[in-house]
Amino acid sequence: MNQSAQVAICTRHGEARDVVEIQEKILPSPRSGQVRVRMLAAPINPSDLLFCQGNYGIGPQPPTSIGLEGVGIVETSGGGWLGGLLRGKRVAVISREPGTWGTFCLTESQTVIPVPDSLSDEQAAVFFINPASALLMTRWILKVPRGSWIMQSAAGSALGRMIIRLGNHFGFRTINIVRRREQVNELQELGGDAVFCADESTSQNELTEQIRNVCHGDLPQYAVDPVGGRLGGMLFESLGEQGRMLCFASLAGAPIPVDPRTMITNHRQLEGFWLGTAMESLSLVRKLQLIRQLGQLHQQGVFQVETFETYPLQQVTAALDAVARNHGAKKVLLRPDLGN
Repeated sequence: MNQSAQVAICTRHGEARDVVEIQEKILPSPRSGQVRVRMLAAPINPSDLLFCQGNYGIGPQPPTSIGLEGVGIVETSGGGWLGGLLRGKRVAVISREPGTWGTFCLTESQTVIPVPDSLSDEQAAVFFINPASALLMTRWILKVPRGSWIMQSAAGSALGRMIIRLGNHFGFRTINIVRRREQVNELQELGGDAVFCADESTSQNELTEQIRNVCHGDLPQYAVDPVGGRLGGMLFESLGEQGRMLCFASLAGAPIPVDPRTMITNHRQLEGFWLGTAMESLSLVRKLQLIRQLGQLHQQGVFQVETFETYPLQQVTAALDAVARNHGAKKVLLRPDLGN
């Protein structure tokens, strides 16, 4: 008798709460080189929301399953030595195709990572996407030196807080831009070296002067921006000579206004960062080095997420509403087992 699974499906492009629904599907059998994972928890990431809106840039068209990471138990393998080794293990899932929001996920054996018992299911569910993005951008690509400053927008997000902790761990200093004043004290207590609130009334000159004062007259050489739009442009204009900014999302849904003369005369660089592309560029040895470093930093608490809000899979709409309310301060998780 065929078994069934519950799966979150993006039925069409639109706001996630309006287009995602839970459906019953026949439980698939893995092909050679694949494993089937019984999911324990999966986060709702900004990339998932962009995927539903049709603004993610890659991936299958709706109707399709959704969810790009999570944690679960490898239940069965379709064959291959790696799948056999993984059977029965608790793993972080980084799926190339969306599908972690469900009771089961089918994925390639190479895209799951065994996680230590010391990590809770909640922490293991967010093992890869945010931590790998934060680490690659700051340490592998920009290579921010000890004592140097890096600016970031949306600093109150889970990823932004990880960059603050990375700075504390590796000795670089962070200038953190938030939109809500209540986050200023939170991030200062977390270890953010400077925290500024910038809203629609904040001018370019005002932000640049605040940053210049913190840096004792200089301007930073490094920035990362997931917002885009006006704020992304303000960060870019606040870079010092030969500064580099990585843009890794577009939360504002608007392009970054950049004056070409600023790029030319001050030798500033604006670059895009996409985790999937960055991973594809790494050799197998470098990928293993990255995973090992991620594991070490998780164990040391650098990637610790302070607060989770957990919902049964069947309450996906309520979970999506919670994401909209908390502005990234908490990680919202879907747990299939809570509804059983």
